[in-house]
Amino acid sequence: MNKAVELMNLWGSFEEKHPDSSIEDFCRFLLIDKRETKGKLVGGVVPRITDGLLLKIIGRLAKLNFYYATLALAGTGLNHLEEFGMLLTIEQLGSPRKIDVLNDCLFEVSSGADMLNRLRNRGFISEHADKKDKRSKRVKITALGEKTISKSKISIIKNAHMMLYNMPDEDKNLCINLLKNTEIHFSAMWPEHKGKSFYEIYEEVVGDKLKKLQQ
Repeated sequence: MNKAVELMNLWGSFEEKHPDSSIEDFCRFLLIDKRETKGKLVGGVVPRITDGLLLKIIGRLAKLNFYYATLALAGTGLNHLEEFGMLLTIEQLGSPRKIDVLNDCLFEVSSGADMLNRLRNRGFISEHADKKDKRSKRVKITALGEKTISKSKISIIKNAHMMLYNMPDEDKNLCINLLKNTEIHFSAMWPEHKGKSFYEIYEEVVGDKLKKLQQ
């Protein structure tokens, strides 16, 4: 195949999957795709399907980030990364309803409510009634919570730099561009999936696409 034609075909395929990406993103994608991987790819079983392998890499990085971030938060008053994320979400939202905090942080109601209660009991947040909806409760950051966020941010930023110190910025930006649509897509749907079975969700998410492929 003519190299120019091959390049155009590759660009067409990339643009279809990532319409918001730039030509620079495409060039970085080609370079990264051909880059050799040094060392063992992942621990344990290596999935044979691309989807599984990508998700396993993302999952292992998330676990490693959680581990090191927990170490980084020692002495800040927070026990782990999820507490920091929840406090930061409340600070940014101002005075959100509890359910909005849980949805934004991807928490189930029971476990998320327990964490909110622990943060309240330790003085990081306060709780008050929703004036418009008496059935709802709202939360707000306290002065102690603000100080704790400010102190913890330094540790979390250092941990983020450490985790990705050997990845060039252009690679990081490419990863963001490639993954952001998936995150946006499922974050928006997640609250509506509560109470449904996996196969109901699967049919909703990919059913129409599978039917088109089978036609």
